[in-house]
Amino acid sequence: DAVGAQLMALRPDSLRITLMHSEQKEATYNLGKGAGLQGPAGIPTERFFTGDEVIGLVPFLLQENSRRGYNIFITPFSASVWYILLDDILPAKIAELAQLRLTPQLLIESSPQRFQGLFMLPKALATKDEANALFRLINARHGDPKISGLTHPFRAVGFRNMKPKYQKPNGHFPFAGMVWGGKPMPDGMVPLLEEAKALVRVIAPKERRTRKVLIIS
Repeated sequence: DAVGAQLMALRPDSLRITLMHSEQKEATYNLGKGAGLQGPAGIPTERFFTGDEVIGLVPFLLQENSRRGYNIFITPFSASVWYILLDDILPAKIAELAQLRLTPQLLIESSPQRFQGLFMLPKALATKDEANALFRLINARHGDPKISGLTHPFRAVGFRNMKPKYQKPNGHFPFAGMVWGGKPMPDGMVPLLEEAKALVRVIAPKERRTRKVLIIS
């Protein structure tokens, strides 16, 4: 099971599920929004899902994906790790990352010849600000320099990428697939994290919330 394998590699405490329509014919929606417990103002909070619940939702998600054209994204949450997404990785970059000892712990082919990588950084090693600086730093150098937001959705595997530009002559769309998962945190993350921490130390807290920490070399 593709989704089960992805969740096994991520080991999240909970997940957010987001459905985005490629042609914007339908509104993007968060499956758990307004489906949680009642909040202080009497408004239902967001509901997050366990891994088992996500697996149980696969038939419904497959229907939304294949019949209604929605792309399926997940956002994992954990009390013990920060999930660092490296987005829009080109094939040649994968070998370069290996040489730099920065091989992602989980690699997804999100679209033909385009990849998303995930690193699981123990929270004991970094604050949220430091993890966010690392996220921006690694994407500036090796992925999507325009990406923002440490808590970022990425593709759930086993579902089709419904962007029109990827439609095949036979009318089918390609699946997002997991290339690998379960790798250890790469050694190259340690010096990069130290660099990110140094950036955080020189930026005032108020500026840190508004400025992009991007150093490209």
